Amino acid sequence: MGLIFTGKCIECGYKDKISDGYLGLRLDSGEIRCMPHPVEGLSLKREGFTWDKANKEERLVGVVFEHCEKCGTVNCRYSPLKSHSCVPDLLIIVVLISLSVVYVPTDLPLRFLTGMSAYFFYLLGKGYIEKLRPIPVDIRLPQLTNCSTCGHSQFEKMHTGKPVICPQCLKRTLVYECTART
Repeated sequence: MGLIFTGKCIECGYKDKISDGYLGLRLDSGEIRCMPHPVEGLSLKREGFTWDKANKEERLVGVVFEHCEKCGTVNCRYSPLKSHSCVPDLLIIVVLISLSVVYVPTDLPLRFLTGMSAYFFYLLGKGYIEKLRPIPVDIRLPQLTNCSTCGHSQFEKMHTGKPVICPQCLKRTLVYECTART
């Protein structure tokens, strides 16, 4: 699930609207095709793939947008993904809530809350494990080493409230706010 950020430079008034990234599919031509959420499965099918086939052929790509720390240009960082379907997580929440409703000896709202809490801790653990894994490098993907505009090699990710370099006035006065989830 992606985030949509709306940015405005408090110095020059420059406005921008951008996603933090997206799930992509690497095609035979090398092009990375965007698969919009929540219809990734339909996008895969349109390109002749299933989740399993795309995983086995290592075609799923995480695309993250990062700002150049010198000129403010938005650049893409690509990283291979193994699986990105939200279906397993949805199944896990249904199972956890079902088990808690059946086996927790208390009233129904507390049983439901127990299942939701178990799911919350599952997501925390899953996120922690993901952060521990090193980001793999795939030589078939373009590597972000230097800015496409100025050649600088330092980048920063999108954060709500943290000023970044404005590409118009080149001052650290462009502030993004998270305005939507996709």
